[in-house]
Amino acid sequence: MKLAILLIFFFIGPGVISQDEASMVEIYAKVASEVPSTRGSLIPPATCVTNCLNNTYCILAYMDTEGYCLNYNYSDFNTTFEIVTTLNTDGFSVAVKINKVTCPKSYTELEFTYVDSRNDVNYPFQWTKTETGWTLLNPCPEPGKIFRRSETVVVCLQIYSLTGKIQSEASAFCESQGKKMSGIANANEKSVLTNGPAGTMWVDGTTTCQSKCKAADYTFTDGYTNTTEMDPNQNGQVRAYCLTIGAGSFWVQDCSNTDSIGVVCGSRLP
Repeated sequence: MKLAILLIFFFIGPGVISQDEASMVEIYAKVASEVPSTRGSLIPPATCVTNCLNNTYCILAYMDTEGYCLNYNYSDFNTTFEIVTTLNTDGFSVAVKINKVTCPKSYTELEFTYVDSRNDVNYPFQWTKTETGWTLLNPCPEPGKIFRRSETVVVCLQIYSLTGKIQSEASAFCESQGKKMSGIANANEKSVLTNGPAGTMWVDGTTTCQSKCKAADYTFTDGYTNTTEMDPNQNGQVRAYCLTIGAGSFWVQDCSNTDSIGVVCGSRLP
């Protein structure tokens, strides 16, 4: 294969991310899914790259043959994203944000690694080299929300609209999506997930406690929720043993209740 990487520039950023300063590596390449068009901004290439560098969430700047600039956030990538190497005469260039500031010795040593900074998680990711360029897999694309629970536990949670279902049916729905009905571990997760939907959503967590239930009274089956910061509202029900969230609060409901409007499904990231 003809060597297509003809240009490497480093733009050293002022901020520190994951104890490494951010850099932009510019190469002759194009975004595989992006047809050159008038989408984007007509600005100088250097400005296009600098704008991405200065944006915490931007990880890639793309300049097409017509001079249009497109900046991509990590959350913009749905599952797999690909960049394809080109020749300098083709007129395309891509600048990838990385967390290293030293220039590689050779083309084969290029490693594009950075972090997903949504919700201050700083979850590391790395582009995978292919025969034609690089691909990037986003394990938690929007509308999924990424959360760090500890140094070793990072989860991706997503709300699914699901009406008229009891708790066990909501759990089965998550399984059908290749996920688990997920517990809510802290106030931040609860706040982010209840910011918008009007109504309650099933979440993992059951109890036999009848009143004044605390976190220790609940059991979880998702495999990554061990405790919660909660003081659930019993909602006046006697046989209310299953957790839901809504309106910024936890609510304990009868497990056969069908009033919930959705369910929180998720998975633990590797």
